[in-house]
Amino acid sequence: MTDSTITSASFMINIPLPQVAAPVISPNGGTFSSTQSVTLTSATADAIIKYTLDGSTPSASNGSVYSTAISLIDSKTIKAIATKAGMTDSTVTSASFSISIPLEQAAAPTFSVAEGTFDATQSVVLSSLTAGASIYYTTDGSVPTSSSVLYSSAISVGVNTTLKAIAIKSGMTSSTVASAAYNIRAAAPSFSPAAGSFSSAQNVTITSATPGVTIKYTTDSSTPSSTNGLTYSSPISLGTTTTVKAIAIKSGMTDSNVSTALYSITIYSGGGGTPPADTTPPTFAATYPKTATVATTTLDLKVQSSESGTAYYVILADGASAPIAAQVKNGTDASNGALAANLKGSLALTANTEATANITGLTAGTAYDIYVVAQDSSSNLQASPVKVDVTTVASSPAFSSVVASNAGSNIGLGVNDNVVITFDQNTNKPAITAANLNTWLVLSGGHSWGTALVDGDIVWNGAGNVLTITFSDITGSTIAVGDTVTLNAAANIKDAAATAAASTAVSAASTGSFTSSPVFSSVVASNAGSNIGLGVNDNVVITFDQNTNKPAITAANLNTWLVLSGGHSWGTALVDGDIVWNGAGNVLTITFSDITGSTIAVGDTVTLNAAANIKDADATTVASTAVSAVSTGSF
Repeated sequence: MTDSTITSASFMINIPLPQVAAPVISPNGGTFSSTQSVTLTSATADAIIKYTLDGSTPSASNGSVYSTAISLIDSKTIKAIATKAGMTDSTVTSASFSISIPLEQAAAPTFSVAEGTFDATQSVVLSSLTAGASIYYTTDGSVPTSSSVLYSSAISVGVNTTLKAIAIKSGMTSSTVASAAYNIRAAAPSFSPAAGSFSSAQNVTITSATPGVTIKYTTDSSTPSSTNGLTYSSPISLGTTTTVKAIAIKSGMTDSNVSTALYSITIYSGGGGTPPADTTPPTFAATYPKTATVATTTLDLKVQSSESGTAYYVILADGASAPIAAQVKNGTDASNGALAANLKGSLALTANTEATANITGLTAGTAYDIYVVAQDSSSNLQASPVKVDVTTVASSPAFSSVVASNAGSNIGLGVNDNVVITFDQNTNKPAITAANLNTWLVLSGGHSWGTALVDGDIVWNGAGNVLTITFSDITGSTIAVGDTVTLNAAANIKDAAATAAASTAVSAASTGSFTSSPVFSSVVASNAGSNIGLGVNDNVVITFDQNTNKPAITAANLNTWLVLSGGHSWGTALVDGDIVWNGAGNVLTITFSDITGSTIAVGDTVTLNAAANIKDADATTVASTAVSAVSTGSF
């Protein structure tokens, strides 16, 4: 067969290229008041971004290649396209940025002198913290501009002025307007002659250091002003005591301070300048002299006189003879007897002014007569002193001491022993009975005065400052030396005049002793073997009349505490163990373990030194002293 005809067909294949992702602009445009940093990105990796800022369309051949953030300081439109080989270019992305960055403002001017009122011309320096700024100012209160006066040097302000200033610099906005008001006060008037006391008429000149002022003045003590007072034009003639007040006034300035001058003019009869001799004594003001703030031991004496000078005073016992004026001035009583320093004195007086003397060291609850006399500066002494009666405030009595006393040879509390309670002042001596003794004079530790005392055992002395309690019977008595005695207000013990409050909660510890100090009963020598005279182990036994506190007596102090007569010695080789108290403390035995240096002999007198501190068993008595005994027995 014959081959077929040839059949053909053409194929046009066009596969579109992928498109690059369009750039993203961040931030995506807007209105801004500061520089903006703009970034461009594409989601297609390795794409090249081309952008323009001039409004033209970016392409592979137009625009800048993006590499880092774009800094915009003014309004721009950014257009951007992303390209990549083998891919279709992205669509164009655009964003408009409206950027308006405000100019920095210049710092407002400052004034070297703060606004205020001044008594002199002020020199004001203007400055601004903005370097290179020009300062413009006005002095008429108007707002300054660049057309105002350019500041170049300190401004002299000599009248009332409101200073306003502004700082201006190219490339910056003008500062706010600074303002300061300066009030310059006219110089206060001065007077010639100056204020003072005069014995003739005076012509007073008034001037001000401020030129061109008008001076207004008054002589009626009113305050001068622009609308009050006379206008000064020539010296003012003054013939009597006058207070002159003046003020300086000037347009454009603040009125001066008011100046005041007192002219005390006394023209004596005959026109002379010497006053007549003062021969009249001063007089006391009504109710003076007088006392105030009267306490137990102190008071204030108050004096006021018609003239300056001196007041003298003396303080005497109530009812004492009245001294004359000269004696009061000299600080003596009516017999010219000297007085203690606190019972006399003086105080300076200023006319019609109260003066005060503080007086101390008085006795509580005591009446006094205070005599006062005044003398003026011309030595005119009042003819007679004035008496002021005063009584100091009474104080409540307090214990001075509570002392136990032994009435016999008994050991401890015994019949006829007593307790003496002494107060710091005389009292009203209220009756304290056996029935109320334990509740009114309370002993510490629950101790008791006893249950068998009688009223006659409780006795006040005549003055009422000593209360003695004698134990006629000691049944139920448990009082001991060292007990504290507390006073109950119910006892109603007051000062002698019974004006003070009853004493209460006043306590004192009892001292003394219900036992007498120990004394020797005997000193007996004893032989311990067949030796002739003093030998080893011989002893001396010292017996006391009562049990003692058994103080340690050592070999070192034996010869000084138990002194032998005739210069004899207990020896130099004894040891502490040779000197022994018995259990009760009423017998002291000295055994001679070694007789080296011992010269004691039977018949020697033994004297007890107080340094041994041998007391009763309770150690409440005074240490025995100067008690001696003759040794008996035999060695």
